[in-house]
Amino acid sequence: MGYRELLPQEKLAAVKEAWSLPRGIAGVARKYNVSRPSLYHWLKLADEVLLEALNERPGRKPKPSMEKL
Repeated sequence: MGYRELLPQEKLAAVKEAWSLPRGIAGVARKYNVSRPSLYHWLKLADEVLLEALNERPGRKPKPSMEKL
């Protein structure tokens, strides 16, 4: 069975689940029917965007886009 393209909201849900569940990446990847490398990639992008957002001062720059996920 092949992998399907997830909606951005589904990718975000998978990333949140991977951050919070003790079962790990493999279990989350199976649940969402995506590859582990894809999930690792989304986690890396989410970390980068979140870190960028946390480093910004209020009112100075537009909010980062989550479209990369």
